Amino acid sequence: MLNSRYIHLHQALGLGSMWLNQQARIRPPEGSLKAEGFNEVKTSNTHSGESEVKTEPRYPTQTPTNPAAQGNALAKIRQRSAPSHTPSAPQPAAAPPGNPLHTPALRPAKLLVLSVCPSVDDMAAGKLFSGADGEMLHNMLNAIALPPEQAHFSTWLKNSPDFNPRPDAQTITAAAPDIAREWQQTRAQAMLLLGDFFHRPEVQAALNAIAPAAARYHIPHPMRLAGNPQLKRSAWETLQKLQAALK
Repeated sequence: MLNSRYIHLHQALGLGSMWLNQQARIRPPEGSLKAEGFNEVKTSNTHSGESEVKTEPRYPTQTPTNPAAQGNALAKIRQRSAPSHTPSAPQPAAAPPGNPLHTPALRPAKLLVLSVCPSVDDMAAGKLFSGADGEMLHNMLNAIALPPEQAHFSTWLKNSPDFNPRPDAQTITAAAPDIAREWQQTRAQAMLLLGDFFHRPEVQAALNAIAPAAARYHIPHPMRLAGNPQLKRSAWETLQKLQAALK
């Protein structure tokens, strides 16, 4: 027999009566046959003929517990017990600054070699063409009998803090005076342009204004040549024309 206190306790806790043994009988408090939720039912005693009182539980009506509602209630409790201040979200760590990019001094040279901007590896090393692309570029120049000291290596964008191989037209125009100054001070005989950037109409227009009579030779960037051997034949043919122009 179960004391009636237990069902009230579970009702208060919102646990319902599902945990109870369905065969269990609830015992009303001593001295009271009309406890809350119970009726008196008189039945005859088949053995002695005396009547006895049996109590049958009448469970209070209770809405089945909704798991979603119970979860929402728990969330509200946790929210009320959480600290009043909300910690600020962690900010991403700033990227460590790279080494200052070393720009070769302007001096007379036979060839002005231009790329669009320093690569990520160049910015980390602080030197243009510092990786495998630079090694390939120097090998190509050696193949046409041009020592590296007879070439001036530069980029169209020089002061960009980020790798930006596709600058907008305004950025291209703003950088054009620096290219004009390099062209004039190196007194180079020709330009070697590296990459698809120099096919853009606004770049072509700027070059025509800077050096309208200059011989310009365009090949894919050495980084692209390394991954696309089929481009090397046309690049080699262009370099041979450059070699003939520099004699």
